[in-house]
Amino acid sequence: MIDHAVLEGIRRAVVVENREDTFRAIIQMVSGIAVTVVTLGFLFCATWIFGGFFADLIGLRRTSFSLAVMALFGVVSIVSAWRSVDPLKGVKPMSDIEMLMLEISLLTPRLGYFSPRHATAGAAWVLIGGPANVFDGVRSWRERLRANEVLLRSSADLLDRCRANVPVRQLGPAASAAVLLRRLGFAKVVGRGPTAELALTERGRTLAADQAARPPRLP
Repeated sequence: MIDHAVLEGIRRAVVVENREDTFRAIIQMVSGIAVTVVTLGFLFCATWIFGGFFADLIGLRRTSFSLAVMALFGVVSIVSAWRSVDPLKGVKPMSDIEMLMLEISLLTPRLGYFSPRHATAGAAWVLIGGPANVFDGVRSWRERLRANEVLLRSSADLLDRCRANVPVRQLGPAASAAVLLRRLGFAKVVGRGPTAELALTERGRTLAADQAARPPRLP
């Protein structure tokens, strides 16, 4: 027997969760595209202004050379973001002496101190950041909950069973329902290993409370 109010509560929670995931995905993709356009646009302008010598050296017009450089860095940044490359991996934080020298160079332009490794990693992080946001948005979109009626009913039944903690090893076919309840914040895993149990959270207990005062259960 399934409690109608519990079933509807889970259904509403799925709708809200998917709405939030959709909004998050749109924000991530739009911001990622915007950052990519601005970054590559800046690279194009910088190459067009300062890359005239190299363009003449290889016999290209300045605009063609700038477009080629922009396309190259764009492809590299997209592939790196797709492969989840972390440009800051292995880069140690700047030492106190390096930080002091950098601050002095900001006050004394003639000194011109900078850390090539940190500067390169920082530039790579900026280039990869835009495409990485787009891929994060696609991932958020794909991870939206796809709960059919069977899974919703199974989740409602499991939530009722979790009034007394349910051992994880006894979930059986209800494992998918347990994952759904956990993602919605209605249940949590307590304990570890063979003693692990699925228990209701405060939100789950609120939803399961006072069933006697609710509409009759669905068959």
